[in-house]
Amino acid sequence: MWRASEEPDLKLSDIHIFLEVYTKAKAFPARTFRDLFARLNQPVTTTIGQLERVIKYLFTNRKDLVSTGKGAVFEALFVPTEDGLVPTAAADDLDEHFRAIEERCSIARQAFVARHAGRQQRRAVVRLGMPQTIAYRLVACALSRWHELFGGELELRVEIDNSVALLRRLDAGGGVLDAVIAYRSEDRRSRPTEACLEQGLHVCFRSLSYPLDMVILSNPGIPLLTKDGKDQNHNYLGEMKKNLAPFLEPTKKRKPRADAEDLTPYEALPRGIDPRDINFPQTPLIVVPSYSQPAALKNLVEYLRPRFELREAPYYDEALALARMSQGLAIVNDSYCLRRHVTAFRMEPREDFRRWLGVYYDARRGIHEQTYRLLCFLHQYILKFGQRIRAGEPPSYGDREYEVWCKKYCAGEIGLPPDWPGTAKEEFPILLP
Repeated sequence: MWRASEEPDLKLSDIHIFLEVYTKAKAFPARTFRDLFARLNQPVTTTIGQLERVIKYLFTNRKDLVSTGKGAVFEALFVPTEDGLVPTAAADDLDEHFRAIEERCSIARQAFVARHAGRQQRRAVVRLGMPQTIAYRLVACALSRWHELFGGELELRVEIDNSVALLRRLDAGGGVLDAVIAYRSEDRRSRPTEACLEQGLHVCFRSLSYPLDMVILSNPGIPLLTKDGKDQNHNYLGEMKKNLAPFLEPTKKRKPRADAEDLTPYEALPRGIDPRDINFPQTPLIVVPSYSQPAALKNLVEYLRPRFELREAPYYDEALALARMSQGLAIVNDSYCLRRHVTAFRMEPREDFRRWLGVYYDARRGIHEQTYRLLCFLHQYILKFGQRIRAGEPPSYGDREYEVWCKKYCAGEIGLPPDWPGTAKEEFPILLP
């Protein structure tokens, strides 16, 4: 469809502007190109000129796009719809490749600065990617003291995006990402082999032995009808609050229940629903695109999509907001059942919708020793504090139990296996040339 120009005339600033326009178009579709370009902190005419260079550089075999008529030019990247201007498939591909270029330029610049800034000892750089929810509700807490624990040996750089985009960047190679922490529908704990390669990618998955269950969120004030005509929201909010009270912050009037440590919030929810039994023509389903969805959920999405009974949100927090505004029923992970102003239902059967947290890595490169060290710390954190994580209270900087545990880690009482560099190669082997 398009090819590189024989005489390229593209600047890094053009790439940066395209990425900014693309991001804003994905988040809040505009009605006109001028409205879209006006969201940037520069003159609209400058943005127009930069995007024209991008199109002329890439679409040189489309004579209609390199002539006059700016509307036709920009529609190669952003097409008008009822919801506003949205990126085309070509723009999606371009976003992926341009982000890789920008990231590599950043890596090269940082390496140059580090080498010529008088540093005596260069530290290993660990680049981790993760979805928003994992970053906010787990890794940010687990690694809140990473600089004190590992800062002398490594530099940590984190990229937050949806898992589909992150795996594409990991698969692109070139050191853009060392590993991606994300979900998978299978709990793969054994040593990866070539048979474990993700379809169409050069990456493998290794489980962190942490399961995540899924829940359905609804506005409490709307009917949630199943196919038998029953309203699951009827008289449910009060019952749900009573069961989840032990997991919420105690007040003078509400004390934690003695058995709170024996249950997860998911298990404490009074009601469960098989989403395939919901009457979706009455209420659409809101899903967040993710890599390796459970087969039962994937089949439901494929069934609902052509019937216009499906809506997609880029992040779980956006799905939560839409559910609160009665825009549909949101499918999210179980940590969201403690959020206010919604009712939450277990997705059942449980095993049909369960996912596992783990690490995706490039099977052509394996895992760097320092990357492995950081992942081991995260794995030990999950094993130690799993119950608190599920209760929505992952310990972080300043937490007494967490501080004591970190001191034990520094003292070598817990954590890495004796021959951890060799173990890294064994647990995350290179499988491809």
